[in-house]
Formats: sequence, C-alpha cells, structure tokens
Amino acid sequence: MIVDGKESSNRALCFLDGHAGFRGSVSLIKESGARILSKCHAGSACEETMSIAVVLEVGGYIDFHSTGRRHNEVCRWTFNGDVLVDTIYQKEEYDLIVAPIEDAEEI
Repeated sequence: MIVDGKESSNRALCFLDGHAGFRGSVSLIKESGARILSKCHAGSACEETMSIAVVLEVGGYIDFHSTGRRHNEVCRWTFNGDVLVDTIYQKEEYDLIVAPIEDAEEI
C-alpha cells in the first residue's frame, strides 16, 4: 500500500487479523495508542475472523481475545517504533498479570 504525502511522525499503519479457535469467537478487548480506522468481522458456525486497519503510535498496542475448543488466549500487537511485535498470552495469565498492571498505571 502506498500512502501519499510526508509523514514526520513515527507511526505505523497496520492491517491485523484475529482468528478464533474451533467454534469460538474473536474480539478486541483493549487498545492504547491506537486509532482504529476500519473493522471487519466474519464467521461461520465453525470459525470466526476479525480484521482491522489501525494506526499505532510508538508503544501503542491492540489486544485480540480469541476463544474456541481448548483455546483461550490474547494476542497483543505492539509497535515499538521499528517493528510490529506479537505476544501471545493465555487468557488466565493476561487477566492475572498483564491487565492489572496496566489498569494500575492508568490511575
């Protein structure tokens, strides 16, 4: 994709997908430093996908939560200023460790 014009900030235009497990669902649960431009959700009885177009600031992130049979995880996409990094958490780990730390930082 080519975007005309000069961009002096260090932001990233990203096209990201979240996929559910078998007979599961996918949703966005949290974002920071992210501007969602477009969101598309599609699925059937056995599978579901969500695709988004998003602009991420440096340090910005977006979290997809996906569930399914024997599948319950959070995928975090973070822009570190150079590359887009994905980190996978089990939902229980995310709820106990990641989310409480970030909620405390917002206070």
